[in-house]
Amino acid sequence: MDALMVDIVTENQLPLCLQLKDDCTFESFYAGSNAHIINIIKRAILSPHDEFIYIWGRKGVGCSHLLQAACHFATLHQRASLYLPLKQQLNTNILQDLERTDLVCLDDLDAIAGDKLWEEAIFYLYNRIKTSQKKLIIAAQQPPKGAHIQLMDLRSRLEWGIAVQVHALEDNDLVCALQLRAKKRGMQINQEVAEFIINRVTRSMSSLYLTLEQLDVASLTLQRKITIPFVKKILKL
Repeated sequence: MDALMVDIVTENQLPLCLQLKDDCTFESFYAGSNAHIINIIKRAILSPHDEFIYIWGRKGVGCSHLLQAACHFATLHQRASLYLPLKQQLNTNILQDLERTDLVCLDDLDAIAGDKLWEEAIFYLYNRIKTSQKKLIIAAQQPPKGAHIQLMDLRSRLEWGIAVQVHALEDNDLVCALQLRAKKRGMQINQEVAEFIINRVTRSMSSLYLTLEQLDVASLTLQRKITIPFVKKILKL
């Protein structure tokens, strides 16, 4: 998997390297009705003040993409960043000293809901980041009040910042999003083929992009254009 290695350098100059998907950028994110969220994130990253953004949306709408895109954007503007997917069952020690990092993005908050150690660790990290005038973005599938967080102090903190919902794309936007991603991969998919795909594959961006990758590999291997008959054959429809 292609990835960008992002170095988070602490005061003692020890690098912490984490992987970002190199195609998860703002440019490759078809925003549709979510365009304002990109603007909110960009302004927060470039702000001289501490910022907290809570983004939420159901699985597959693009929250993870947006968090990784935020890190790519921060890197382009000479700011240290860290993307941390909480569903990876990491040790809470990884949060130590992150208040020295310009931008911290915590994905999958739902994965640690009810875990006392993690909830306390994020609560204290939130406070340290605010004191250090840095930025924190948290993503979850539920809004702040519905995140099932047990620690009352953390629940209140989650409601302090900007909370925005990432909405699922309408069908027309899904077609455009699929064609945009195809173009980024050097593929040619016309509107008819794109419509055929979205009507037969789970309508989440992650599922559609995986399907696109499958078709791309098959097309290159078999030296075939991506047509509806070809899609039917590869996807066994």
